[in-house]
Amino acid sequence: MSYYNPDPAAIIAQQQDERFVTFLSQRDTSLQIPVNYVTYPGVVLTAACFAHGRYEETAAAKCFSNLLATGFRRLEADVFWDVSRSVWSLCPVELGTADGPLSTSVSEASTPFQTATQLASDLLTNNGDAKRAAPTPLRAVERQNSDVLLAPSFSTRSASTPSITTTVTLDAPLIPTSLPTYSRAPDPVTSDVTMIQAGPYSCTLGADLALLVQVLSEHLDSTETNLNASTNMLTLNIHAAASPNDPAGSAQAPSDDQMPDSGSLLSSVIASNTSVYMYTPDELESQRSDLNNSKSWFAVLPEYQPAAIYFQVDTNRGQVYTPNGWPSEAYIEMQQAKRLLVGFGEIDPQMSGYNFTGDEGLIFSQNYIDESRVVTFGSNNDIETGCFFDPNVTSLARTNNSWALTALGNGTAPTGAALTSMLLQARNLTSCGISTIINGTLNNATADENFEAYAAFVNATVWTWAPRQPVNSSASNEYSNYRCAALNATSGYWQAEDCGSSLYGACRIGDEPYRWQISDANTPYDRVDLGCEGNSSFDVPRTALENTYLLSAWRDFRSDDSDNDGGALLWLDLNDLDVTSCWVIGQNTTCPYDGPPSTSTREIAVPVVGGVIVLVLAVLTVLVKCAGNRQKSKRRRRRGDGGWDYEGVPS
Repeated sequence: MSYYNPDPAAIIAQQQDERFVTFLSQRDTSLQIPVNYVTYPGVVLTAACFAHGRYEETAAAKCFSNLLATGFRRLEADVFWDVSRSVWSLCPVELGTADGPLSTSVSEASTPFQTATQLASDLLTNNGDAKRAAPTPLRAVERQNSDVLLAPSFSTRSASTPSITTTVTLDAPLIPTSLPTYSRAPDPVTSDVTMIQAGPYSCTLGADLALLVQVLSEHLDSTETNLNASTNMLTLNIHAAASPNDPAGSAQAPSDDQMPDSGSLLSSVIASNTSVYMYTPDELESQRSDLNNSKSWFAVLPEYQPAAIYFQVDTNRGQVYTPNGWPSEAYIEMQQAKRLLVGFGEIDPQMSGYNFTGDEGLIFSQNYIDESRVVTFGSNNDIETGCFFDPNVTSLARTNNSWALTALGNGTAPTGAALTSMLLQARNLTSCGISTIINGTLNNATADENFEAYAAFVNATVWTWAPRQPVNSSASNEYSNYRCAALNATSGYWQAEDCGSSLYGACRIGDEPYRWQISDANTPYDRVDLGCEGNSSFDVPRTALENTYLLSAWRDFRSDDSDNDGGALLWLDLNDLDVTSCWVIGQNTTCPYDGPPSTSTREIAVPVVGGVIVLVLAVLTVLVKCAGNRQKSKRRRRRGDGGWDYEGVPS
């Protein structure tokens, strides 16, 4: 029985359209940026999955699955220590008594499966430490020489937004005012399950942290290729479960002997299924302390190394170290096959006696992988204070958005205009270099009931391609040359453009993230790098905040240059000239991929078909050569002077 069971339409990798290409290329442009400077969309599970007070395991598993499949990279979970059962529960109320589960219950239809808690227990019983064998590095999907392997069908649409100064504001046309409708797969066959009613909450015994961990583990398993892998963060807010006698009241602090023992620590529950994927505090500290080590971030190929400009590097008695650096996704995923960071969030006073020391090797300390950023919004959803973008400040030290995070929603259920406003705020936060976490029940529906609004929220945090971009160059002859990326000064987004167009280019000054200048001439894409003067080079923004700084420089250039005849577009060092829809950095870079992960049958079939073709060609070659030799034999056979026959050239 699979716990990870998203609606098929929610899975980005199965959407053979511009959305898959957008997420893939956006991930790839940021691969070498330390993870603490990359913006990731997040969601509070209590609001997105349990807004109606129902903690039912099947619906919860579907909700978690849909959120992960639509592209949420941060999950924030409220977990409750249920003293009555010695379980980390997702339900806010204790569900047990001295005689067993609470008797106040109702029977509902639900999908039968073994609870994740039982599964974890079985793993511990049967396998000792319940750890899977360590995975091999991400399964590479190798490139084939084909121009159609990454070629879903696209269409184009223009968009416009007002200019930015020290804030980022977008108009509503970029945000959907109505959400698409997707067909949903039917739910599995159902059977009765016991729902325990406790005040305003109805819960099943299997709605616990182990269930969330199991869904997350299966998601990581199912996306273990270099095409669709991503780094995920899980933040745990720690609470004590309330008494069933007062389910809506404050929980009592567990006594010392009621606190979790070593086998019930949060790290034990999480590691039971995901330890092989976890990037841990111990690993970070070890790698930071010695950057010359054979396992350091810089002992790998250059394409997997993090951009060192983003952190401090010091030397102590010949040992190179960093006090604040983080590895990039390229290193964590492609080199270490790690995909998950877990950290503590809010901790109730009742749980202050919990053994946090027992978790410190696997779980990052409170607020270590998130830094709350206070922002204020204007009447048009623009950010008035709190944005990291300042056109007069380009120093990374003074623009430090490491792990910056802002929550939206406050547990509300936005619909209509309120939802559109929230999506605009999410877009503006992202452009300011701030990750956005949604704490709301979008369209007043949980993600298992309707995932579309949550997918729209993730789309609002896309900072690269404009809606319905990049246009598919193989879709028609009209767009056959649209294989180079350009930044639109009007919209602030990227779009595909004819590589033969004459445009100015984006030139990064030195290796600085936020210092840009514009090339000295507008030329076709293949020559624009020659126009980057001095200590600058043709490049592409790698984060949302880098993009905002480039956009500002490009708009300033256009306003100051009255002779600018290149229009609103600016060349970026990104193209899919090698393989359609495989966007790569570098004018002569080849595509590293074969095709989308849904083409697994093709990954198997191509070598088989290739082998058959090679075999057939080999047989034909032998037959042709044999036939040719026989013809030559007849032509070259001569009667010698001595009357004997010879074949070939005489000696």
